[in-house]
Amino acid sequence: MRCLGYVESVRFRLPSPIVRLLNPWVVALCRSPLHWLVSSHIAVLTVFGRKTGQPYTFPVSYLQSGDRLRCFTQFGWWKNVQDGRPAVVLLRRRRLQCVAEVVRDDHPAIQRGLDELLRAIPSDAPYYGVSLRRGLPDSDHLERAARKTVLVHFSIAEGFVDRQPAGCRRQEA
Repeated sequence: MRCLGYVESVRFRLPSPIVRLLNPWVVALCRSPLHWLVSSHIAVLTVFGRKTGQPYTFPVSYLQSGDRLRCFTQFGWWKNVQDGRPAVVLLRRRRLQCVAEVVRDDHPAIQRGLDELLRAIPSDAPYYGVSLRRGLPDSDHLERAARKTVLVHFSIAEGFVDRQPAGCRRQEA
């Protein structure tokens, strides 16, 4: 929230049932001409189940550096993108095929990346259990959060997705 020129941190976390209820609306917003309201920090990720190939689509916060995106998660979806499995990212209404690199055990790298994410998107801090002091993530909380968080680097393949990635039944994003 912006208030009088300074960032005021949100100090609460929406309950999981509310987040699950809102996710389809956020995905719809990202797919709409109004995507610019959120697309500077939210992308839509579609991963495909390892066993079933079933697509799972949900919004994620991200940081972008060139043709790479960094996402952080404490949920298990990252298992569906290990070992070079494809993912589709809807980024600013463009569908891009990506390949992921999962970082699980490099806690200092995860902590540095999470610090960067929370400085850019302070409203995500409660979802990682990190409090903000003067708008900056608390270092002790970051260290604890990094131990429970997985960092996923997505490399954007050249071109837009125009067909289903190999080995997957359907594509949605």
